[in-house]
Amino acid sequence: MDSQNNLSQRVDLSIRTLLELQLSQWQQLRSQLEADEEVSQVSIVYCTT
Repeated sequence: MDSQNNLSQRVDLSIRTLLELQLSQWQQLRSQLEADEEVSQVSIVYCTT
């Protein structure tokens, strides 16, 4: 029972770490996109025409 509890704690920690990594990547991407917002809008307009 103790080993199973240990495993679930490790899995929980791994998932949490993964989510935090993903979140920080998204935040970086978002700030990059906000910095390039004007360029992005121009690109979108260019692509749709």
